[in-house]
Amino acid sequence: MDNNRSGDILYISELVHNFLEMSGSLSLSQHKQFWANLGNVDSSTCYFSVLITKLIGIDMNDKSPSLSDLVKKLIIDNLPVENNNPINTKITNEDSLSLKQYLLNTLYFLALYYRFNSDNPNLRTSLTKWSQTILVEKGKLEPQERNKLDFGDEILKMLTAASVEANDTIRIIDQCSNIDFVPSADFYYERFDARTTAPSLLNFYLQSLLYREQTCKLIFETILLFLKHPLLSEKRMLSLLHMFKEYLIKAPRVPPEIINSALSIVKTYYLWPRPYGDVAREVLQLLIIEQKAPGSTLRKRIFDENPELLKSISTSKTGRERTVHIIYDQGSFNARTLQELLKAQIAPDISTHQLHINFLANIIMTCLNIDSTVMGLENLTKEDSSKFYEAAFQILSEAVLMNQQDAEGYRTKELTALKDEIVQVIEKNSEITCKYCNESQTSSVASVEFPIPSNNSR
Repeated sequence: MDNNRSGDILYISELVHNFLEMSGSLSLSQHKQFWANLGNVDSSTCYFSVLITKLIGIDMNDKSPSLSDLVKKLIIDNLPVENNNPINTKITNEDSLSLKQYLLNTLYFLALYYRFNSDNPNLRTSLTKWSQTILVEKGKLEPQERNKLDFGDEILKMLTAASVEANDTIRIIDQCSNIDFVPSADFYYERFDARTTAPSLLNFYLQSLLYREQTCKLIFETILLFLKHPLLSEKRMLSLLHMFKEYLIKAPRVPPEIINSALSIVKTYYLWPRPYGDVAREVLQLLIIEQKAPGSTLRKRIFDENPELLKSISTSKTGRERTVHIIYDQGSFNARTLQELLKAQIAPDISTHQLHINFLANIIMTCLNIDSTVMGLENLTKEDSSKFYEAAFQILSEAVLMNQQDAEGYRTKELTALKDEIVQVIEKNSEITCKYCNESQTSSVASVEFPIPSNNSR
């Protein structure tokens, strides 16, 4: 066994132990170190091995004094797993059951978003022992209860396959849309059940893929493929329509052929009774708007969620501009730690000037299919960017009120003229002076996947 690798996994074990045992008492440096390690494949692989080992310890009621000792025994020394539970006895301790669900959720999240080495010997050892543990646990359950452990099998497959690939879209959408959940009296206690939260994690994962042009198209094509299936259930159809609606809003650019195909497919559900027909109508309305003015749904979502960023365009007060004050008890260690964490997670502000440039870049790309990054939009002044954005916004607003054929011709003609005017202004600004290049608040050209103001979750 590689001593350096053993040292790494023991260090990770201590860090994970602190997260599990100390909860909110972690220091800012430990918190940062935890997330920094996930950016390294070897370290992230150690996390998987340690978390799986902890799961094994819970299932087998292991008596090791610490997680590091358990990792050393099962992974480094590769000793057999000892089952300290009485024969045919299931886990009943609520704390252990809750911790197990947290660990499963964490593993699922990490497997979706972070790279790891499936050939790592420590990970392979932990996976082998965990699969054996799952078999033991299934033996204690009645046949109708054994599907409760199928989620563990799903995570095993993901970790064995090295990573979740974008070309696995069909399986992911199938799982994400297959929601068979009826709230019960125990919903408060079941809300962290790994199987229940998995569709939400998959949904966010699919949304993150929308910013890649090829996978974005593949996601929409797959959803439409499901919606055309003759044996599609009502619940599955409703889930798929909601997914399509949300992805249509979030995607930076939806190919025209996807919109045309979706219009014909979703129309078949328009006359269904409520709530199916209502959701189909909402999707059709968004599709028609996107057909006439591409990207409008995404821009509207940003307007609705961040009105304070666009005061120069809409001056009405919404009440969302107010400052929220948080009071901390400086005598509390946990409060000071929370204060440090919140300060460290503050997302950078995006100026209205930069936001207008981002919007212009998106409109030029989605409506004219022109790479705006070579136009030099960063050389526009604040007044120019505001004027041109308002003009572009007005053009698209008018296009939405027209029929499809007139809207496309009008939009292309007017935006092309506006683009030419923007180029002339940029060339004029570049000839006069380049002083803006040396100022601290110089704007930059955003890609079509322009940043959406949001809280930084890490």
